[in-house]
Amino acid sequence: MKKIPVIYDGDMGGDDLWALAILLAHKNRFDVRGISTVFGNVSQPLAAQNAANFLHWLGEDGIPVVEGANTPCDGMRPFGDDAYGENGVGGVILPESPVKPNKVDIADWLHTQLQAQHGKMLVFATGPATNLALLVEKYPESVKKIGEIIFMGGAVEPPGKGGKPYPMENGENRVGNITPYAEFNAYQDPRALNILIEHEAPLTIMAADATQHMVLTPARQERIRALHEAYGPAFHRMLMAVDELDRTKFGVTGPFIHDPNVVAYALNPDLYEKTMRAGGLHFREEDPRGPNGDHRGAIELTTHFSRTLWVSGVPNTDKVFGLMERSLARTISAAPARNPALIAG
Repeated sequence: MKKIPVIYDGDMGGDDLWALAILLAHKNRFDVRGISTVFGNVSQPLAAQNAANFLHWLGEDGIPVVEGANTPCDGMRPFGDDAYGENGVGGVILPESPVKPNKVDIADWLHTQLQAQHGKMLVFATGPATNLALLVEKYPESVKKIGEIIFMGGAVEPPGKGGKPYPMENGENRVGNITPYAEFNAYQDPRALNILIEHEAPLTIMAADATQHMVLTPARQERIRALHEAYGPAFHRMLMAVDELDRTKFGVTGPFIHDPNVVAYALNPDLYEKTMRAGGLHFREEDPRGPNGDHRGAIELTTHFSRTLWVSGVPNTDKVFGLMERSLARTISAAPARNPALIAG
């Protein structure tokens, strides 16, 4: 089987690192050409350093890491919620990599990677879409070299407790995990997503509508902890940092597993419910400081044509979690035990 060339673009919080670990378990299918980082869970250069340290921890120093954007396309950097802690990895202290990330013009770097391929590139995107928007604005023809962008973000009808819409005190159902109306990645840079849609990039949106079916329940937490005496507790802690926020906002019994779903989807799309939107999508570009700031990143449906594929559900969460668990175990089994991580607190 011919390997699929891959770029991974993310903001390098705990669930991004889970997704990377799952990706690295499938080297027979994916050829990871590089990792680009973006602001979001943490700012640059910490996002890039997290990625480099994580790769070093897993014995994967040969994959290049580059620093991308640190500001959204509209220049209006909104607040975050420090969901994954001050270091973005839930208090897990990874061994420092001897290989430093590179500072690049991210549009030029991505364009160079795409042009080096005879075929098309698969792009995983698990942070704000800023880097990719900068690419297609500077090099519009680059979309022809992208086979698919699988982006985690956006929400219309995400589930909460019991897999059902979660009501707020005002009687509306909660949509967002950063504001009541917007998912985090879309909120951070809605303009970037609109740019990708306007340029007809081959975009698959792994919406919170799907990922919020994937809860790291207490039973699943124990399965992750038991994977390895050192690596298991560290992977567990990476996601548990958001446990209290997800419980408070959506009433669930554990944190949501968001970003790893982009890789699970690429491995087996049949595990997910999906639809091609008849109309287009538009992400509201509100000033985060304005009167409608909490609607920044909220989704509106339009009548314009869109190539966007919308992933909206997970019929069997145990099958998806099983795929993730087996992949993490495979990556851990190949990792060098000489690189332990520490867990703060």
